[in-house]
Amino acid sequence: MKKFMIFFLMAFLLLSNSHSYAEKLNIDGVEATNEIPDFWITPSVNQFVCAWSGSSSATITFSANNYHAETQFSNWFVNGVIMQSYYTNAGDIASFTFSASGRPAGTYIVQLVARVGTTDYYSSETTIYVLEEPSVSIVGPTSGCVGDSISLQAVVGDIPQGYTVKWYRNEVAIPTETNLSYNFYVPATPQNYTYQVGITYPGCTEKLSPTLDFTNLAIPVVNITSPWSLCAGGSVVVTADAPSSGGLQPTSYSWTGPGGTVLTSTSSYEIFTAGPYTVSAQFQNAACNTGNTAFTVNTITPTTLTINPSATNVCEGNQYTLRTTPVAAVPAGTLYTWYRNGVEIPGQNLDSISETNTTPGNYTYRVKATYPSGCVTALSNPTSVTVHAAPELTITGTSMFCSADADVVLSVNNDHSGSPSFVWYRDDVNQSVTTASITQNDVPAREYPYIYKVTVTDDAAYGACVVTKEYAVVINPTPSIQITVDDNTPCINGEITFTPTMGYSTDFTYQWNFNHGNTATSYIYNTSIGTVGTYPVYLTVRSTSAPTCTAVSNIINITPTAIPTTPVISPVASNVCEGGQVTLTTPVVDGGIFTWYKNGVEVTGATTRTLTEVLPSAGTYIYTVVVRTENSGCVSLTSTPDTITVHTPEVVTISGTPIFCTDPATVTLSSNGHLKLLQFLVMHCSAQIQQQLL
Repeated sequence: MKKFMIFFLMAFLLLSNSHSYAEKLNIDGVEATNEIPDFWITPSVNQFVCAWSGSSSATITFSANNYHAETQFSNWFVNGVIMQSYYTNAGDIASFTFSASGRPAGTYIVQLVARVGTTDYYSSETTIYVLEEPSVSIVGPTSGCVGDSISLQAVVGDIPQGYTVKWYRNEVAIPTETNLSYNFYVPATPQNYTYQVGITYPGCTEKLSPTLDFTNLAIPVVNITSPWSLCAGGSVVVTADAPSSGGLQPTSYSWTGPGGTVLTSTSSYEIFTAGPYTVSAQFQNAACNTGNTAFTVNTITPTTLTINPSATNVCEGNQYTLRTTPVAAVPAGTLYTWYRNGVEIPGQNLDSISETNTTPGNYTYRVKATYPSGCVTALSNPTSVTVHAAPELTITGTSMFCSADADVVLSVNNDHSGSPSFVWYRDDVNQSVTTASITQNDVPAREYPYIYKVTVTDDAAYGACVVTKEYAVVINPTPSIQITVDDNTPCINGEITFTPTMGYSTDFTYQWNFNHGNTATSYIYNTSIGTVGTYPVYLTVRSTSAPTCTAVSNIINITPTAIPTTPVISPVASNVCEGGQVTLTTPVVDGGIFTWYKNGVEVTGATTRTLTEVLPSAGTYIYTVVVRTENSGCVSLTSTPDTITVHTPEVVTISGTPIFCTDPATVTLSSNGHLKLLQFLVMHCSAQIQQQLL
């Protein structure tokens, strides 16, 4: 409390007495043995203080000079505020340390006030400038090509003059570079550099800028494939690999050739004339412009194609190959397009194709080639291949002998074009007979038939068709024959076919026995069975020439399988509106797989007993369904058709007089449709009457 009062008193005295030291001595008439000049403080000149970390001038210590020996106490002021006080004895020297720590940047005035007797004396004022930490940065490009002139500029924040500048490259000071700008040429060796600039004020720590990373770039090179190919009479778009300079793309490309120089904004250029060319790339920084890269464009004249078939006459179903032969070599990657009878053959793009045609006739082929460059050859001349029908063989002769041996005479029809060849076999053994007929005497009887076979080969000019036909001959005093059937468990009403294993001959009669009764007399027997049961079938064959004999076949029992019950569709005869949905169902059938039909066309994917469809269009739709059992495969009869009618919503209009200005009024209205409920507004002058028609 006492100290506070003293400070208060000192402040009061300072405000009431404001004389300089020498002036005050004269006014008070104080006599001294020596004249005493004004006292002062050291330092007495203006000072700069750096407040940032590490600066040596962050504090300044002041001391009094020519201090009066009778001074009782003194006060140090900063900007008029007492900062430090002293009670002094004779000979004491007052001192004060000014710290910039915690002070904002700005101007601060330091002064010492001394008390001698009852009078205050003021020292000279010293101004202190507390400096804010400066901002330092570098502005300039971050890359450049070899030989490019580069200028970097240091940008310094608010700081008094008197600072020094120093530039650094890769953290090493660059001698003699003490200006705010630094100019240099990009050296020939491409590499990366870092640049910094430092700002130093006397007594302050050097302030370094952030690092600027600079890339020395080699002058880029334009790469382009050579040569390019130009189709005769056409053009080709050539494309260069776009170079990059420090991530920057060229601003233009210069193309020079037989037609002069053309500038483009992209790395592609359409060329119409063959010859030598060069290309170069230009950048916004001209020092990065590339040199010229040469390339060549050659004219291509597509070759002529011919077709070489493996055969010009082939049999139906036989494979043949067509291969194209170019007059001159074609480049790798060439694709071909083949045509048959003027229609392109899809999926065939190689230099050869293989064909198999089962329909006899003449087939004309042509081909063209497309080079990787886009050049297309002319269509080849047409090449024809004739596909011949395979001949139908018929063997005639006696197929059954009821004797201990027999003379077998067989012949095959010989109505083929050209001069066909024949080879006869018995039981797959070549009989060395090469004519249209074979005669073998005294062939002994045996329990099973002899199988004769003839192979007929047509002339190459007629397709070289190869056809084989077999013929069974039975030789046995008591012969037996075998019959086969295509299905011994057919569905009810399904067709069944019975066939004897012996060959057909007009020397025999054939009698089929079905379910203990004689029926057909044909060589092959076709029938169907309408009810479930077991039905035995066999064949009796009798010769019509001496020696007469009879052969009875094996018995085959036929067991028909019942078909599923005919399905019934519900609901019947539905009516729906356009866009409406209809659901049709049939009764359950164990293991049943259903097939639905709409207007006679199978409904894809509909295999269950329920069918749901949305019908978007007006009209009549007729649905039917059949069911097949999974195990037997038997199919039911088709259901009774179910008709679904889809209606278009009716547009109804009302006609009549809507306004009456009489009272009373007779209202007569009519409509064009059959209505259940319709509202019509009738105006009775200013009153509104709403009528309902039922």
